[in-house]
Amino acid sequence: MRYMAIDFGDKRTGLAVCDADETIASPLSVLVGQGALAGFSRKDSTGQIAFSQPG
Repeated sequence: MRYMAIDFGDKRTGLAVCDADETIASPLSVLVGQGALAGFSRKDSTGQIAFSQPG
């Protein structure tokens, strides 16, 4: 299963996805703003999404 990690920052939101073997995560994109996040999950066939807590 592919996982997407979301790292919320004060100014930007970082996205990363793991490979099919769930061994390594790679950067996917950096978002500025709030509207673009939903489209990335659908586009990359993500099975699970993990969130980080700022701070």
